[in-house]
Amino acid sequence: MGANGAQGAFETFVGRLGEAAVHALSNHPKDPREVNDTLMAAHAAVNLAMGLVAGARAGLHAWRGRGNAEAYWTGFRGERSAQSSAFSVAGTPNVPASQLSRLLPSVAAAVVTFGVAAHTGISALSHLRSSSKDKVKAYEAVILSNANTAYCYTREVANFVAYVFQLVSHDALVSWPGFAASILEYGSNWAVQHRVRERNDIDHAGSSDLRWPAMSAAAEAVDVAFTSGVARLAEPDRPVGIWRGRLAEETAVEADPPSRLTKIDAIDRVTQRAVGRQLVGEISNVVPKELRLPWIGLLAAGTHLRELTWQAENASRGRGASRLSSDPEAPPPVGVPPTAGSSGVSPTVRQEGTELPSRRDLNAPPPDIRGPSSSGEAAPSFVGQSSGEVGHLVGLGWEHRRDRAPPFLIGALIRRGDVPRTPLESTNLRIHGQIYTVYMEPGSGAATIDGPLGGNVMLAPELRLQPRGSAGGVHR
Repeated sequence: MGANGAQGAFETFVGRLGEAAVHALSNHPKDPREVNDTLMAAHAAVNLAMGLVAGARAGLHAWRGRGNAEAYWTGFRGERSAQSSAFSVAGTPNVPASQLSRLLPSVAAAVVTFGVAAHTGISALSHLRSSSKDKVKAYEAVILSNANTAYCYTREVANFVAYVFQLVSHDALVSWPGFAASILEYGSNWAVQHRVRERNDIDHAGSSDLRWPAMSAAAEAVDVAFTSGVARLAEPDRPVGIWRGRLAEETAVEADPPSRLTKIDAIDRVTQRAVGRQLVGEISNVVPKELRLPWIGLLAAGTHLRELTWQAENASRGRGASRLSSDPEAPPPVGVPPTAGSSGVSPTVRQEGTELPSRRDLNAPPPDIRGPSSSGEAAPSFVGQSSGEVGHLVGLGWEHRRDRAPPFLIGALIRRGDVPRTPLESTNLRIHGQIYTVYMEPGSGAATIDGPLGGNVMLAPELRLQPRGSAGGVHR
């Protein structure tokens, strides 16, 4: 709790400095004629651009959630499913009706989020070259909104650095009882901050008053420590590591398997978290000042709703909310006997002798990928391989390196719904014990054998120096 709180305080202080920088670089006129239209247009353009980012990220969130609704709501409740993290359904089959059912909520989420995040920019544009008495108010609102965005992204970049260096690793999930407790804690925290700011005349929008960053950091330390504490109480056996595991605790459950952190994964993580904070800030800080109704800021008491949505999205992608194979309560996958091993056996290995398979056997795809035989014999089930091990599909001659996925493996992943369908999606699998990240690189846009979705499906072996824990769960 103390380590999480200290990290949260540091991130908040850095973020508040970024927020103060935006205020310092913007003048604060009192009269509409003093407003610089060029500066106002620049602020509006930045606000609209970041609103588009927020809208796109919200649409992606809804798309992923609709693609695996069961896992999404399991993660949202703070529970762990028995589904394998490597083979969670990343998408629905390529059927127009099913894609449309995912697309409509995604578009709706994107439009609503854009409206919330960019409403001050739209208002600022409407006041350009005007002398309306509301022009100053619109200008101050767009500055406050952009400062809030700067705070969120600066903070999450600091969080990402801490994540990469594994300063604190704890992947416990926030449950609904924990969320309810956090509402009371954060509501009290917010009320105390508001009272202290009023009594000491601390300007939230001040550019040189360091009392606000310091006070906000101290309050965040309490909030983060409390949230990580209630998550720890809900899952006391989840592993905890501090400073690259040098101060790790002995626990009964292993950490979730780490994934290779690609550039796309990094951008996805930062935008996921920053947009969540941005929306909370708009509702709790910007809107109350616009409407001159400070009590609306109490809505910030539900700020940890974003934690539930983060872990829900990660669960829908098979990350962070799946029970591990070592979890004694996790039932075996469907179709797999309880005594099944953790990895498949290549059909070319002979159990009764020591003869090695031929080169032709090593390079050829196994029978369950080639399709049914001419005799009508049923092919082995792709689901029947536990722990995400697919070494049986590629044979014993597989060379571990970053490369395009072979066509027969892409076909198997597509049939399972596990192939990434956009450059922002990825999933994990194991090949002979080595963890791989499966992701898509932009291609020609035309469907090919190697890229049936118009892109290049890539396999990247995990680097061993990776952050531990999941991207979901409580603040790390």
